[in-house]
Amino acid sequence: MFPHDASLEFAYDRCSKAAVIERAVVREVGEIEDDRSRTTVCRDDGVLTLEVHARDLTALRAACNTWCTLVEVAERTAIAGERYTIDGASSSSEPAGEIQLDRDTSISDG
Repeated sequence: MFPHDASLEFAYDRCSKAAVIERAVVREVGEIEDDRSRTTVCRDDGVLTLEVHARDLTALRAACNTWCTLVEVAERTAIAGERYTIDGASSSSEPAGEIQLDRDTSISDG
């Protein structure tokens, strides 16, 4: 039984960006969980939602911190990936720009 839960929502300006982040973090479901917490990942268009369930508040906090960090790393990697093509040459056709997040943080590639 998991009496504590949190819903983490991350909104992106493009569905394709949300899909990239989803594919990056969904791989970790089941890999980093323990007997104190469980997480599910789902996406609806440009909104990525992580539902975190935990046995106690300490486990909930730890799981939320872990998942937020994983999402942040995926976002930074996506920004870096936008700058380069497959062969490693710089891509000038689509500038990386800035991702506006649905929280008090934005990540800029500048």
